[in-house]
Amino acid sequence: MSFCIMVHSLVQSNLYWPASSLLHTLLQRKENPSSIFEYLFDSYKRFNFCSAYGFDLLIQSYVQNRRVLDSVLIVKLMQGCNVFPEVRTLSAVLHGLVKIRQFDMVIRLFDELFSRSGLQPDVYVYTALVRSLLALKEYDSAIEAMSWVEKNGCKLNVVIYNVLIRGLCKGGRVFEAVDVKKALGSKGLGADVVTYCTLLLGLCTVEEFGIARELVDEMLEFGACTE
Repeated sequence: MSFCIMVHSLVQSNLYWPASSLLHTLLQRKENPSSIFEYLFDSYKRFNFCSAYGFDLLIQSYVQNRRVLDSVLIVKLMQGCNVFPEVRTLSAVLHGLVKIRQFDMVIRLFDELFSRSGLQPDVYVYTALVRSLLALKEYDSAIEAMSWVEKNGCKLNVVIYNVLIRGLCKGGRVFEAVDVKKALGSKGLGADVVTYCTLLLGLCTVEEFGIARELVDEMLEFGACTE
């Protein structure tokens, strides 16, 4: 309880680094995650702290300590108390799950947190979702998710399209990946060296060397390989 009160107090004073350091110390004591949340929530309510960011720091601490499943538990406990982490914190959790190949859990958690609440996912959250769908070979669902994201006005970047292109290439759907690249200009984005190299590898895998050669010429023309 002493740790939790201090964490909330530091957060309320905008002293995030000391609060995070304190939580890392607490986690080293191997306390049960549910118990830590219980004390953190109890002190939050009892002393009427105005910032809930201490919960975000706890989640981030678990992710940084490679205890991603414990971070998921905290998210779910928060959800049960009608308290929600920031979107960037949830993004860290989802990407942590991707790293340990818990792709089904990424999709379930996305559905629970964003489809059924007022939280608005950002491009990093969507990247984790698309990456998970592709890893599960749900290519059509990944394409559908991208289409939905584009229509809902989320500010996207070339990284999420590179993830989609790579997944399609790995799934043997190289020509669809080429079409994704061709459409980048209409979205105000440009292909980068990752885009081109991913497509070249995909095209060579299916022995479409002529198209690959055209892509090399295009890459050289637009200077995408200067990196």
